[in-house]
Amino acid sequence: IRPGEKIHEIMCPADDSHLTLEFPDHFVIQPTIRFNDPVNYAENRLGELGTPVEVGFEYNSGNNSHFLTVEELAALNNNLDSPVGAPVPTTVS
Repeated sequence: IRPGEKIHEIMCPADDSHLTLEFPDHFVIQPTIRFNDPVNYAENRLGELGTPVEVGFEYNSGNNSHFLTVEELAALNNNLDSPVGAPVPTTVS
């Protein structure tokens, strides 16, 4: 390991645990600022309700319980509207 090199990537830092909601297949870190049109981050577009994580919770690549296989990554990529590596759609005005 070289100096300054990361060993694990932190996706949900412990410092933000008070803002983090856990859903069945993802996490949401709520913003710390208030908007004029409040959004209910506790419910996603599928109607699933997120639950607050424990204070001090951290999600990172070192404590992840499941790592995607090459086949799982390929299947996810194939389900994208624009597969990775495909030309980016542009509009001409």
